[in-house]
Parts: sequence; structure tokens; C-alpha cells
Amino acid sequence: MHVRAMTDADLEEVLRIERVNYPNPWSQRIFQDCLTANYYCAALENEGDICGYLIAMPVLDEVNLLNICVSANSRRQGCARLLLTSLLQYVHQNSIQKVFLEVRQSNLPAQHLYQSIGFYQVGIREAYYPAQEGKEDALVMVLDIKN
Repeated sequence: MHVRAMTDADLEEVLRIERVNYPNPWSQRIFQDCLTANYYCAALENEGDICGYLIAMPVLDEVNLLNICVSANSRRQGCARLLLTSLLQYVHQNSIQKVFLEVRQSNLPAQHLYQSIGFYQVGIREAYYPAQEGKEDALVMVLDIKN
């Protein structure tokens, strides 16, 4: 497995993963806009197939992790950690000071992963995510980078 820059040619596979994993998936246009805006867009490839991706938006000396997803059959294999490691390499190369993200309050596996890397909670966005019954809160987490 290796992480590489996402391209327009990857969008069909990325959208397939997105639609299977999220009840309110991003559109192709959103992914294309991220690529066009030169966000950090990474694809995780395994034997020629995309099995995960990550999108992060740099703003001055900060980055906001917008989307990270791994296909169901690639979970629990270190794929999300590999994608996050690639983001951290980008962060160090670009003198970024902080990485922010939001995570569903119910997504304990993701929270544990982020905490294991050094993220910590700094707030809550109430009713941030659509849920089956109304809205779900998001935990706001940050990672301080020591360059």
C-alpha cells in the first residue's frame, strides 16, 4: 500500500467508497473543487485499486482535515493511520502549526486513532452532522505541530 496524490482519474473509485460509507456523501463536484483549489488530496492505493483517501484544506499555518475514508474491506489494517501519516509529512514540509478536524461523537474508533497520534478535544459543534434521528454533535480536535 502506498499514499499518492489524488487525481481526477481517481474520482470514480473515490466516489464509490464515499457513497458506500457515508449517508450524506460528498458530490463529485466537491472533490473536483478540492483538487482544483490545491487542497492536500491523497489517495491510498493497494495493488492498483484505491482503498482510501484524505482531503485537507490548508489555511495559512493551519490545516483542516475535511474528509478521510477507508473502504470497508481495508479497515483495521492501518490504512487511516497511513493516510494521516502522509498528511503529517505534508504538514511538516509546509511549516503548518496546527491540524484541526471534526469527528462524530459516536465514532469512537476514529477518536481513538486521532488521540493515539496526539489530537486532543478542544470543543463541540452541536448538531453538526446529519443523523438517522436528527443531528449528531461533532467533537472538534486539534493536533499541535512542533516543527
